[in-house]
Amino acid sequence: AVVSTQSTGKATVNEMMCDGVIKPDIVMFGENLSQEYLVKSSVDVGKCDMLIVMGTSLTVGPVNRIPNEIPPSTPRLILNSEKICTDIEAATHTNSPMFWFDHEGNKTDVFMGGDIDQSVGKLVEKLGWTWSHDLPE
Repeated sequence: AVVSTQSTGKATVNEMMCDGVIKPDIVMFGENLSQEYLVKSSVDVGKCDMLIVMGTSLTVGPVNRIPNEIPPSTPRLILNSEKICTDIEAATHTNSPMFWFDHEGNKTDVFMGGDIDQSVGKLVEKLGWTWSHDLPE
């Protein structure tokens, strides 16, 4: 495929030059995850010492089960435009995780709302790391 930015300034695929289907190297909705993912994720959740979830509603399995599979004392940081999985009734019916952001006694679940790029930038800054990405204003 040939990518062109001539007319709109945005990258578009020139259909005349495309020899086949263009598919990113990701799992699309409705596709199965690889066996390798399933094996490695089951090992990784047991070793997880902090879970960071970014930009998702966690409604699609099996990935939505990961927050429930890590050890209960493991901190879970959610970077998202809005709080997710806070309704216990909905979580029960959808097999989604439950986060306890605003509950008394919560010691593991932290919500950081807003733009993902800016939230990651704040996290990087708090950790004393450097950030080479230009953040939107």
